[in-house]
Amino acid sequence: MTELQVHLVDRVAEQLDVNADELLRASLETYLNAQLRRVETEISSLQIKYHVQSAREIDQRYSEGTLPEEGT
Repeated sequence: MTELQVHLVDRVAEQLDVNADELLRASLETYLNAQLRRVETEISSLQIKYHVQSAREIDQRYSEGTLPEEGT
């Protein structure tokens, strides 16, 4: 992190009355959870589109050649 970024995190942490490390940890957790939700939504859309029950079934059908490659 740059000096400016460290300063900004410290200022925000001070305003929120939390430890800077805890702020960074919580921020990273929030970001990763958002990304996980995005991926889970994408998997769910593919399950509906290709009438499969799981990501594993998508992979299996793709490997067998019974799942169209276009759009996957």
